[in-house]
Amino acid sequence: MRVSGWASTPNKDRIGDIILPEAFVGAVFDFAERAHVRENHCKHCVVGRVLKMNVTPKGLYIEAHINEDAVEVRRAVREGKLHSFSVSIKTLKARRNRATGTRIIEAVRLIEISLVDDPLCPGTELQLMEERGSSNPTLATLNARIEVTSESLPELRREVIVRELLKFASQGRTAKEMLCFLNQLRAA
Repeated sequence: MRVSGWASTPNKDRIGDIILPEAFVGAVFDFAERAHVRENHCKHCVVGRVLKMNVTPKGLYIEAHINEDAVEVRRAVREGKLHSFSVSIKTLKARRNRATGTRIIEAVRLIEISLVDDPLCPGTELQLMEERGSSNPTLATLNARIEVTSESLPELRREVIVRELLKFASQGRTAKEMLCFLNQLRAA
């Protein structure tokens, strides 16, 4: 089973936060290493894997595969009981709008993405893309594909590139990984 939709949108959530789309630009690259999909933020309930992540001005769009052995989860998705995505994040940079009291989140670490029945952020409903019998996607198709569009506030683009390259270097990442990151940004 494949599902898709917005895992996060720049809409004010129920606790008064707004996660800006560009907050995910660096986060998706770290998250792609594990890219698990969970059920209702349960640490021990890995039910699938993110196949594609796309950061756009509308938010973080994902496509995911739900595992064949997650029978109850697949049934809950088909029946509309699990109908939305939700992200778990660690806030790295935020500011408060003094006029509205809204916290504007500008940089995050993406911890996990879940299928949920009660999303915090509006506009995160998922769509059932396809359902295949017992066939499982190949390992090659499970490698998360990341896209970052150039529409993601171009004035922050240079800052994001520099910040991410410094982070790559401090983590001892390889030159190949850094080039892959730059190619992703160039293609956007």
